[in-house]
Amino acid sequence: MSSRTLYCGRWLEIQDLCPIPVLLRLQAATCPAGHCAVVGGLRYKISAPFRFCSGSRLLHVQQDIVLCHGNLHYFGQMAAINDCLYRFRHSSRYTVVTDLDEFIIPRQASNWSDLIGQAVKAQPNLSGFLFQNTIFRRQWPSAAKGFQAVAEKYKSVALGHTQREDYVFPVKIRSKMIVDPKLTEEMGIHYAWRMSGETYNVPQDIGLVHHYRDALPKDVFSAEDWKKSSKQVSDQIAVDVFGNRLADLLEKVWSKMPGHAPSENTLKEKKLRQALPKTSAPQFRLVQGLVAPVFTYAALWEYTGVRVVAMMQRGKAIKDLSCVFLNSMYEISKSFAVHAVVKEIPEHHNKKYTAAYITCDVDEKHRRGEYVPAFVGLVANKNLATGPDDFLPIDRASEGRTGDRASSSRREEAQQFTVCTPVMFNKLNNAAELVELVEMSRLLGAGRVVLYNESITSNLDTVLSMYNKEWEEGRDSLEVKVHPWTLPSLVENGVRKTIWKEEDIHYFGQMAAIDHCLHRYRHLSRYIVFTDLDEFIFPVRHANWSQLVAERQGARRPAIAGFMFQNTVFNRDRPSPATGFERDVRQYGSAVLGFTSRDDYFFPHKMRSKMIVDPKVVDEMGIHFIWKGSGRTDQVPVDQGFLAHYRMPLFDCKPQVKDSSLADRFGKQLVSALRQIWSKLQGVTLGWDPDKQYKIKDC
Repeated sequence: MSSRTLYCGRWLEIQDLCPIPVLLRLQAATCPAGHCAVVGGLRYKISAPFRFCSGSRLLHVQQDIVLCHGNLHYFGQMAAINDCLYRFRHSSRYTVVTDLDEFIIPRQASNWSDLIGQAVKAQPNLSGFLFQNTIFRRQWPSAAKGFQAVAEKYKSVALGHTQREDYVFPVKIRSKMIVDPKLTEEMGIHYAWRMSGETYNVPQDIGLVHHYRDALPKDVFSAEDWKKSSKQVSDQIAVDVFGNRLADLLEKVWSKMPGHAPSENTLKEKKLRQALPKTSAPQFRLVQGLVAPVFTYAALWEYTGVRVVAMMQRGKAIKDLSCVFLNSMYEISKSFAVHAVVKEIPEHHNKKYTAAYITCDVDEKHRRGEYVPAFVGLVANKNLATGPDDFLPIDRASEGRTGDRASSSRREEAQQFTVCTPVMFNKLNNAAELVELVEMSRLLGAGRVVLYNESITSNLDTVLSMYNKEWEEGRDSLEVKVHPWTLPSLVENGVRKTIWKEEDIHYFGQMAAIDHCLHRYRHLSRYIVFTDLDEFIFPVRHANWSQLVAERQGARRPAIAGFMFQNTVFNRDRPSPATGFERDVRQYGSAVLGFTSRDDYFFPHKMRSKMIVDPKVVDEMGIHFIWKGSGRTDQVPVDQGFLAHYRMPLFDCKPQVKDSSLADRFGKQLVSALRQIWSKLQGVTLGWDPDKQYKIKDC
């Protein structure tokens, strides 16, 4: 039967002979239908006539050739995989092996490159990355909110299915891989057969194969696994990470197809996708279409509605403004609008811009139940029909939610004392000061320290990352929270200008940061302490703030809105280490232990004073006193408490007094805390030289 012999030319996978493909070609002039060819002892049924083209030496098949015992797997898939692997091995850094209805989705990184880069950084010898598989059943349509129209129009499985089986296949069962093709010799469907280097079994929370298909037969599973696979769970990771970009790309590609026209719903969804925030972190945004610039920073939920923290041009009355609310992401049909009221905070220091806030009250139906809003946008009434250009996620700090999702992996808890500090700016680099602020606040009773970052150096960033990680992972009860504070910019006379100079806004927008801290943490704090980074409110007779305010509050009626402390300066140009702590001052850069000489002077109340306030009865907080609130201010005498300010002298020749009371009271505890923290910060610089000698003016 030599005229019907098959030899190299056609790819077939002979699974019962060997795991690698065999290349076969028919070598016959003609063969009538129904005949069988014999190769290697196996018989192949020929279902149609064929002829051999002698001129080109190529096989020309008129119809399909069917193998009589079905040992060609999945149309020669193994051959196609290995052809792809070798064909592109020198033009690809990595090869991704998936089916047409599968996507490898990074669940923490934003793309494959970042995912692989993070893994290789930890384990450099990796050459393959294996991802487990989970099924998003096509029988469970569940389009992501805001993508219903685009999912339907373009039949997008990724946007149209957000419910998956509560079952993830084990490693190597239906898995798919990303491999280094130069180190892979033989690639299988679900894993590499031969490879140099290690394979990384990617954890499910880092990456997963999303398989969009019909349900598998019941007999594929054990009874327990079948039960899991039949249960639906919501999984919107793919939409959250890639939804907006995918929708825009689908629109762009299909717009080039004949007969394409975007529907009204897809256009509305697209506008809202562009208006909604790309991040839940607060940031300044310009409200378009107003008579004067207004920059919104964050929308804070209060029980009557929303308070938007803002900055605006001073003295410009903003009227005819509305708040547009969305109950959930992109739900156009449930949006509603209310009147917005804009109010300047009076402490503007005669600058061009000032802190402000915008209130948007909502009715009972929208304060609780299923209609509670998640996003808010501001729009001039004249533009209400077209809607806002930007939406802010509504920050529900006491509920642990921002927008329509959880704010962080660990929910913030109510604390007795929260410390609010002003903006860190001009590449602040004093890590010693920051660590001492946190640890001294801890000793005095704080459960949370809040900071605002305009610009800091890498050593401070390392310190803050350490504190955040310790808290997020439950090893530290004290929360150090950092909010981004990138000041806004405007185009004036064709030039983009950032609003930060002293003539533009007071002290990098300090008043807006104070307003944000007061109202964001008012339901998460019994008291809020307002101080600078280089200041501490020191209780003279009591062990901590709690004992001090309890005594002051208990002896006075009516209720106190805040406690005001007078300021005295410990001059940093005159090192005067506390006895017994000289070495600790040099090692940890402690100001509390290193400067025990202060001015023999306390500023009067309301001049450089700082306060501890009850946030629930304060509506407008100033830098040194309460602007608006219910209740009275208690002016604490200096023999019970005062504000210790560690800074360069305000006056050159003020008489000095020795005051080591803070070091005497808290020195040992502070050193112990500093030692523990700095042991976790190996290689981090203090940011200032405790041994620096200053030239003191001759008085």
